This record gives sequence, C-alpha cells and structure tokens, in this order.
Amino acid sequence: MKHSLTIAILLLCAAFVQAQDKIITRDGRQIEAKVERVKSNGVEYRMWNNLTGPLFEMTDAEAVTIIFSNGTTHVFQAPAAQTTQSGGYAPAYGDNRQRMTAQIDDQGLPIPIPGVQVVKWNNDDDDYRLGGVKMDEERFELFLQKNCTPAYERFRSGVKMKRAGWALFGSGLGIWTAGLALCLSGIDYYVVVYDGKGNVKDYSSMDNSRYNCYVAGAVLCAFGSAALTASIPLMIVGIHKKDHAYETYNEQCARSLSSNSTPEFRLNLTTGHVNGLGVSLNF
Repeated sequence: MKHSLTIAILLLCAAFVQAQDKIITRDGRQIEAKVERVKSNGVEYRMWNNLTGPLFEMTDAEAVTIIFSNGTTHVFQAPAAQTTQSGGYAPAYGDNRQRMTAQIDDQGLPIPIPGVQVVKWNNDDDDYRLGGVKMDEERFELFLQKNCTPAYERFRSGVKMKRAGWALFGSGLGIWTAGLALCLSGIDYYVVVYDGKGNVKDYSSMDNSRYNCYVAGAVLCAFGSAALTASIPLMIVGIHKKDHAYETYNEQCARSLSSNSTPEFRLNLTTGHVNGLGVSLNF
C-alpha cells in the first residue's frame, strides 16, 4: 500500500512538472509559463509560479518558439526588417538588446538578411547574434556552414589549429617532464672516490649509465621546450581565426547578400496588334 501511494505521488508530481509550457525568446531566455492564447503576432500567458497572477503578453518580436506541455511547438516568424535610408537593413535596438529582424529556419538558425551583420555579443564565444537571434558557438558553426563557405573554412581552420596547438603543448610538456626526470637521475654521473679518512680522492671517473641518462634527458628537454614554444603561436593564431570568423561573414557574405538584393531591371520590347512597338520595364 505504501509503495502504491508513493508511486501515485511521484506520477502526480511528474505530470505536474510536465504540464508547464515554455516560451523561448529571441535573446535566449526560457520562460516557464501557462500559455492562455496564441495570436498571429504574439502570445498571452501567465507565469508558471503564479497561475492566478496577471496575464502577460509577448509579441513575435520577442518570442521565437513555444514548447507546449504535450511536446508540440509553435514557431513565430520575425517581423519584417527595418529598412534604412541607404536601402539596406538594420536591426532595431532597445534595452541594449538587438531586436528581431531575422526569421528562423527549420534548424532554429537565423536566416541571413542582406546588409545585416553578425555581432559577437560582449566578446562571448557562445553569444553570436544576427538580427537579435542568439547562437552559441556550435550553432554559429552550423550557420556559417550553411550560409558562408569562406567564413566557415576560416572557423574550421582556427578550430583545427587550436586543437593542434593544445595537442603539441600537451606532448611537449610530457616530453619535457620526462627529460627533466632523466636529467635529475643522471646529473651526478661522476664517481667520487674517497680515501680512508673520508676525503675526496678522485672524482674524474664517470658512471656511463648515469651520463647517458643525463644526455638523453637533456635532449628530451630540448625537444619538449621546442614543442611548447611552437604550440603557443599555433594556439594564438587558431583562436584568433576562429573568434574572428564572423568578421569574414560580415565582409564577404553579408555584403554580397546586400549587393545581390539590388532590384533587377528588365526591358521588354513587344509588338502590338496594331502597327507600333510596346516597351515595358519590369523590376
């Protein structure tokens, strides 16, 4: 009976926990709530920890996804991008946050907008933003792979160089440590001969095995030091390439998208039913 009651209580608790809805915002926040109404341009909800409290409303400029308690999801499309006087697009700002101008694809990644650049928020590797949509480093790599080959190649090259630098650093440290141990074990390679009174009689003879250990240790220390020295610039260059791949996207891909979005003008010449020539301009 006690076991049955315990199991029933656990099942009720599990059902209570799973009954909550989750609202994912475009700046990466997750709000636990009870969704009351989903509208075409937003959602009305109550906070999960205060179900009898006030009714809140969030527009599609802030909310990106609703995950309902039954596992289904609802994805909001972002409002249209704001157009600048130069004809390009620019994200709006409010409360020091980048507002939403980017739409979301089926992978949850922002869809590139002509002229809108990627921002590395607070120089954080896990906070890249395009049109206000937040991406961590892994999702940003997927974004580059899908939308900008030059930036993706720079990102992957930086990752490989960084890993190679760390591997070289670890190997160099191990080799240097082993060499130091050999040097210490063979450093006293001269054999000291004492006379009957405890005075040094001769220290010119040499223990070959200790000497060989000392020489081998010195060589290993040299190789280890060289590996450690080479690993540092390799890691620095790799980190710099990876962390600045977003600049390559901004310089090459965002600009090319902007230039490719220039209206196309076509001039068509047609003949009418009567004598004459018709001209139409399509753009």
